[in-house]
Amino acid sequence: MTIGGSLLMRLLLSLCLAFTSLASQGHAQHSIPPDIVQQKHVVPETGNEVWVYHPRELPSKKLPCILIAPAGSRIFHGMPLADGDVPEHLPYVRAGFVVIAYAVDGEFDGDYLNRQAYAAAKAYASADGGLKDAFNALKFTLVNYDFVDPSRIYVAGHSSAATIALALAHRSKSIRGCVACSPCCDVTDRLGNDIVQDINLRVSGFAKFVREHCPTLNVANFECPVFVFNALDDLNTTPDKIRRFVTKLEGNGVDVTQKTTASGGHYGSMIEEGVPAGIEWLLELDAAVQEK
Repeated sequence: MTIGGSLLMRLLLSLCLAFTSLASQGHAQHSIPPDIVQQKHVVPETGNEVWVYHPRELPSKKLPCILIAPAGSRIFHGMPLADGDVPEHLPYVRAGFVVIAYAVDGEFDGDYLNRQAYAAAKAYASADGGLKDAFNALKFTLVNYDFVDPSRIYVAGHSSAATIALALAHRSKSIRGCVACSPCCDVTDRLGNDIVQDINLRVSGFAKFVREHCPTLNVANFECPVFVFNALDDLNTTPDKIRRFVTKLEGNGVDVTQKTTASGGHYGSMIEEGVPAGIEWLLELDAAVQEK
């Protein structure tokens, strides 16, 4: 097989694995319950969408917020928000969080490396792998929603979005806690060094960006508590790789909690068990944060 053919096969395989979660979500429209408000905006700085959810009945005190990116990318490009993301968002709102769901720059829906793929990778790296999108969305929300507590900012995500959540956690001191469901912990391993180097030839600095973004390579930089969830039958982000990442966090003194489940696969386990367990963990953490 030629080098080009090898790259194509690796990317096609990555495509099949990454979109397991999206296929499981389906294309049904998800309605917003009457006790929850969802408002859709466009962030002026980026032109990207941000969806802000909050309880319709607001308490007298300010609410914590949680930043969530859309899942389903192949770690070298961004993703738009889609209706299939809603079921992951709503439980956090019911638990009392303001949800800030944000699109990630560098959208790409092709199935092989081409000019559009390289352009998407450039946009994704320029947005710091979604980190700039997250903080632009947060800034917009804090300006326009005065009931959000800027001292209680959390991050969460599933699959590729969990990788972004982990990157936010190890890159920003303002994040108070991170929930990562079925994360891709080693970006270079997931993409393959051949793909990283191929993109780097056309997008200057891409390999450096991957190293700085990769959770496994930056375990020494985590300062906030981390909750990791995964299913033991997940064929997308395999349990052994996640366990190695958790062990590295533990070895660096990070306050990390891991919860596993025997079944449910990549998407179902997150919806049925991962998000509820993450919320339980977050509520305990947020209570401790408020006491400080």
